[in-house]
Amino acid sequence: MRKLKGENLKEAQKYIDLAVRASKSSKCKKSKRGAVLVRKGKVIGVGYNGAPNGKFCPVCLRENIRDNSRMELCYAIHAEQRAIINALKNGYNLKGSRLYHIKVKNGKMVPSEDLSCTLCSRMILESDVSEMVLLHSDGLTVYDAEEYNDLSFDYFIKR
Repeated sequence: MRKLKGENLKEAQKYIDLAVRASKSSKCKKSKRGAVLVRKGKVIGVGYNGAPNGKFCPVCLRENIRDNSRMELCYAIHAEQRAIINALKNGYNLKGSRLYHIKVKNGKMVPSEDLSCTLCSRMILESDVSEMVLLHSDGLTVYDAEEYNDLSFDYFIKR
């Protein structure tokens, strides 16, 4: 894990801003998310969290679950998953790509302090995405895909 600084931070902020815009398509009651997948300086996938193929979530089964457990109860495709699927549907190779993720609440970016989504961490690792970028309270942080996956499982092991 490493903090982004200087020109790297400036470039990353451009993709985070795009992820914020993508999050505006989310209809999720619990949390609005956006994700942008970039390879060699080119955006290859964009995603937001929400029900598959424009469907509507009739009820949020996770609305009263405070932690990030029981993800299998969620109707939504996660923003990260949708960005990866978007890139793959368009024939892009994901090897060497970087995924930028943001959580938005009331129109403002919210830090992601816990790395707890094993659904996304496994998909990121399996699809050959190389790195994941998250906003933490102290700035944008880059994780190697394998490190991110390990930390997402550690979140539940150490509880």
